Amino acid sequence: MDKNKKSTSMKVNFNQTVKDFKGNSTDIVISDKLAELLFFAGNSDFHMTREEKWRAYKISQKLIAGDGTIDMEVEDATMIKEVCAQCLAAGVFGQICDIIEEVEQREKKGE
Repeated sequence: MDKNKKSTSMKVNFNQTVKDFKGNSTDIVISDKLAELLFFAGNSDFHMTREEKWRAYKISQKLIAGDGTIDMEVEDATMIKEVCAQCLAAGVFGQICDIIEEVEQREKKGE
């Protein structure tokens, strides 16, 4: 591996609670909801290839094993956003995107 090549892997902590529309914490844990969505992704309303289903399953298992914190690739982030866009209300989808994009911005800055 080229030591000068920057890794596309990022550590993301989804072990946070969903906020309601007023910004108050709820009892819903994002990592749990995300693991469930990815586990069941690819039903008849949201078509996925075999490879995409396999990736979704692997991410769900990493979320469970990592207690909500995972190392993920850019492609994983894209899949998470796609699944959430199909399955979640805008407010929860937006919170998940904010978590991912905050980490992506830190990675770009080299923090």
